[in-house]
Amino acid sequence: MLQTLMTHWPQILAIIPVVMAAIGIVHAIMTKEDVRAATGWVGVMFLSPFLGAIIYAVAGINRIRRATISAMRPLSSEAASAKHERNIAAEELIAERYGPTLHRPEDIWATGWPRACPDLGKRDCDIGDR
Repeated sequence: MLQTLMTHWPQILAIIPVVMAAIGIVHAIMTKEDVRAATGWVGVMFLSPFLGAIIYAVAGINRIRRATISAMRPLSSEAASAKHERNIAAEELIAERYGPTLHRPEDIWATGWPRACPDLGKRDCDIGDR
């Protein structure tokens, strides 16, 4: 084994950077969302396999998840209105299936509940008894 390493060490040293660059190129292509960034990293690793793969490993891999970054960013007005519209649609679907929710003051007053029960200490003036 040692004799084989001694005779083939130039080939082994030539293969290691190529394998490192190949792994880095595949990773860059599979994980980069920006095509220009992926193309740039592929070019760096192709032109300089050993140094390019090391630089990519240090500077090219995002170690902070994009989900946490996007969760911390404020929404644009279009995204906020789209989210609001989705919430309204979800509330309407829930109200259609399970009945209206009483989380807004105008919904509570529309039921007549506080006015119909002047003495809130009575057990028979519960909302469920209407």
